[in-house]
Amino acid sequence: MNIKFMAKAASIAKVAVFKLREVRPEIMLGAGALSLLAGTIMACKKTKEAEPVVEHAKEELEELKKVSETGYAEEKPTFHEYVRVYTRHGFKLVKIYALPAALWAGGLACVIGSHGEMRSRNAKLLANSVALKKFFDEYRDAVREKIGEEAERDLYFGAEEGDVTVIETDPKTGEKKHSVKKGKIFKKPLPGSKWARNYTPRTCDEFDVRSYNITRVEKLQELLNRDLETQPFITINEVYDRFNFKPPFGKCAEGMTNGWKGGVRFDPENPIIRIEMLEGWEEVWDYVLDRMVVQPCLRLDFNCYPLEGLV
Repeated sequence: MNIKFMAKAASIAKVAVFKLREVRPEIMLGAGALSLLAGTIMACKKTKEAEPVVEHAKEELEELKKVSETGYAEEKPTFHEYVRVYTRHGFKLVKIYALPAALWAGGLACVIGSHGEMRSRNAKLLANSVALKKFFDEYRDAVREKIGEEAERDLYFGAEEGDVTVIETDPKTGEKKHSVKKGKIFKKPLPGSKWARNYTPRTCDEFDVRSYNITRVEKLQELLNRDLETQPFITINEVYDRFNFKPPFGKCAEGMTNGWKGGVRFDPENPIIRIEMLEGWEEVWDYVLDRMVVQPCLRLDFNCYPLEGLV
């Protein structure tokens, strides 16, 4: 009976320890905040005890000053007497404020420890994400070699054969005609938020060179964050204009009231305006093959927020 009870207690203790480890940063942050608050309140209360000590020290220093001004040379206070006065009353103040100072030190240690724990966890999550992405890219490469690039792309984007409506323009009359042809229908939604846009020559006047576009996006992100230092806000529509997005791919009605608050110093490691580069796709009608095809492209996602009260 005792062995079963001990085994059950050990199992419960292991679960409890694991749960506590999960919420350790939150516990440390809460304990640190409470410790800082308690230290502040106690320091305010201890100030009443410190006032008589300070007044007594002032009186002793005034007496020494009077003696030095009116007394004879042999009676004038020495430097060591001043040091003794400061030291004696300084130790009294240290005793009074020792506990509030300890609470403040413990609170700061908990807050800093909580921040360090979260940074460590974020670094591990980032490393895991990078490793998973690398594994997935290698897996896609292997599938691409086995079944072909186009078949792998259709599989990745969930493409199926179906009827596609195509708008064709007569080069002589300019009249637009709708025709239904066999093509590919893509069921997989594009990645990113509602602010994400494909960054291609079709949506904006840019080169169809991926390396050049990635460099340009990084430079524009830095410039936008530096502009945010001197401006009260920047809307997402203004950012779309900076990227030369053409209608209807760029501006939208909601873009007038969504963006980023300004007046914040630019930090390269933690920028306010973040542009995430994703792997997107776009449907293009191939007139040579006479069917709809999918092309991979660079897709930009923006971390904008509502700007109520500013716009």
